[in-house]
Amino acid sequence: MSEAEEIDWPTEEGIWMAYLEEMGCWFPLKARLLKKYAPGVPHLPMPIVAQWPESIQRWPYTFQRCHPAKRWRRPTEEEMAKARNFYGEETPS
Repeated sequence: MSEAEEIDWPTEEGIWMAYLEEMGCWFPLKARLLKKYAPGVPHLPMPIVAQWPESIQRWPYTFQRCHPAKRWRRPTEEEMAKARNFYGEETPS
């Protein structure tokens, strides 16, 4: 999938750009497999969950139909560098 191609939900873990309708902009959010939070259920297919900023201090993960963002895409290299900086992650050399 190219970085410009939009989809309705992230397909793998990592940083994704979510279109926030209320703000009218793209914002980087993290997506994760739910199994990392439910290790006792190894045989079921696990959904992807994505962050949603409820407040400055609270960024819970939520499911697809509960998440306000309906448009997602991979970040450009520049957006990824800014997102990693925002999340305090090191940029690979």
